[in-house]
Amino acid sequence: MKQKKVRPSKTRIEERISEISTFNLTPGQGTTRPTFSEPYIAASKYLFDIMEGLGLETGVTCHGNMIATWEGENNQPGILLGSHIDSVPHGGNYDGVTGVIAAIEAVQCLKKEGFKPLKPVHIIVFAEEEGTTFGHMLVGSKASLGQITQKKLASLKNKEGKSYLECAEKFQKIFGKPLFDYIRPEMTRAMLELHVEQSVVLEEKNFQVGIVTEIAGAQEYIISIKGLANHAGATPMKFRLDAVAGLGEAIVGIEKTITKHKSPLGVATVGSVSCFPGAANIIAGEASFSLDIRDVKKENLEILERNMLSKIGKIMDKRNLSLEINRTSSSIPIVLDEGIRSLLEEVAEDNNIPVLKMPSGAVHDSAEIARFIPTGMIFVPSKNGRSHCSEEYTNAEDITQGCTILKETIRKLSLDQIFK
Repeated sequence: MKQKKVRPSKTRIEERISEISTFNLTPGQGTTRPTFSEPYIAASKYLFDIMEGLGLETGVTCHGNMIATWEGENNQPGILLGSHIDSVPHGGNYDGVTGVIAAIEAVQCLKKEGFKPLKPVHIIVFAEEEGTTFGHMLVGSKASLGQITQKKLASLKNKEGKSYLECAEKFQKIFGKPLFDYIRPEMTRAMLELHVEQSVVLEEKNFQVGIVTEIAGAQEYIISIKGLANHAGATPMKFRLDAVAGLGEAIVGIEKTITKHKSPLGVATVGSVSCFPGAANIIAGEASFSLDIRDVKKENLEILERNMLSKIGKIMDKRNLSLEINRTSSSIPIVLDEGIRSLLEEVAEDNNIPVLKMPSGAVHDSAEIARFIPTGMIFVPSKNGRSHCSEEYTNAEDITQGCTILKETIRKLSLDQIFK
């Protein structure tokens, strides 16, 4: 007798996302859950207990990624699922978390059906996706592929001066070791990540689910400017070497460069600024700002990056200000695997779920994994396109639809049923 399929539980998904939202440094002011912080450890413990309760073998890698394995009848190659649970400061409850909960829900439903995978299924919670705690995005996924060395991990520091490597080692001691530390292409059939869209496209076009075609690349910088600190009242305007004035003109220059950029998906953001000494009656001698540049096409990203940094350099030369440019993080645009995309579309059609094929302007762990392993991404809508803020919200019914596609794709991949 054929086993009846179990639909993902909207109630369980809502309850688990809500519970994780309580592990938060800034209740009432959005979600702040820095990687390896106390709320992060508490959220990880909550997930660990759920996954262990499902009979998964769970532990933490030397890079700080939590991995839970559902063993298959054959050893390799397996299927990777997951996302992240770290947040930006004062962010939302759905970014990353939705993908982790959906992965757990998909596995839980398959287990309830009595499904036996031929290939192992691994749920991964990647550490430091956002890059706001240690100043480098996608650390966990990059490190899992050997793209960041242990030496580099030891050099990444949080605001307390603790290194990423030190924190990851302590994190591993809490939860123990998993079956593997590194993701190897030969041991992995595919990677699947469900994520909130973080934009308005699905909502505006009235789709509950999107299938991602490509993921933007991002270049992140800290731009430091040096001028000359001096008295605000006694220094004539023509004699000033004002670092903040240079910073202001640079930000306007960044915006002007974007308006001339030929790619409609190219964006640039200055999200953080600072100056020194930082007093109302002192001309700032030093100033700095963050710069985040993105595009879905590699050649467009390179053009945008080159033009933007050139513009900033010319502004500083004109003002006789010194300039230091430090790249803090980098990821390249990636086109996702056509075979996996086709399989996701096939599964959606089988389950009568209309889907929209679309690019991702946001960067995800899947972008790193996709450089080495066939990867697919499922998007579910963000209300009003809001994300990385306290207003972030995704309807649980939409998540359930996306999770249904995730679950059935896991089934096919685990049985090596790739195409009809």
